[in-house]
Amino acid sequence: MEPEPEQQRIGYQIDRAIAVCHHRTRGDGFLSWEEELEELPRVKIELADQSYEFEVYDGANLLLEAASRSIPLPFQCTTGRCGTCRVHVQEGMENLSDYTDSELYRLGDEELVQGGRLACQLFVYGDVRISVNSEKSE
Repeated sequence: MEPEPEQQRIGYQIDRAIAVCHHRTRGDGFLSWEEELEELPRVKIELADQSYEFEVYDGANLLLEAASRSIPLPFQCTTGRCGTCRVHVQEGMENLSDYTDSELYRLGDEELVQGGRLACQLFVYGDVRISVNSEKSE
């Protein structure tokens, strides 16, 4: 059964709005919804003895995305002040946002060199693999 013209129009507007929001273009115009989905960054989180994998939109906040999927990342303040959401980047550091002042203040030089980050301050722009050491995160 073919969707009503009004439903097609609304669907098209939603697809277009998503493309505009993500500023993703190609030579001949905006990416289609299907093309947008094919290019989503993949996140893998290793937490204790469990592993979680999911896709996010470019620029998504790691902590918010994990929480929205009921992944039990430890956190408290969500602003980088407490340091509870410490994670370690195993792969894909180049696909994450730059360090914030909160991270530079909260994490020591040694932890930064070893891939330490704060999940609440991370924005994902490509594939990453993250591990969480719950002893250090508390």
